[in-house]
Amino acid sequence: MGMDFLRSFRYAFRGLRTAFVGERNARINMVAAVAAHPDHSERVGAIKDMSAAAVLVTALGALGVACLLFLPRLVHIWR
Repeated sequence: MGMDFLRSFRYAFRGLRTAFVGERNARINMVAAVAAHPDHSERVGAIKDMSAAAVLVTALGALGVACLLFLPRLVHIWR
């Protein structure tokens, strides 16, 4: 199981490299993220909070789909 976990990171970094090499907007976003202004901004904080909420909702949706897919099999195995 440990190797599968590490392999998933390899795939994620490969995808990041592919996006960075092949997508101009990905490079622009990466540069903007590194070169952004260091002062605190309430608007930026609110945007980051909303982005985190979007990630949370997406992760919960993925968890719901996983439960729908795997829960019946797990119940069958446990019986």
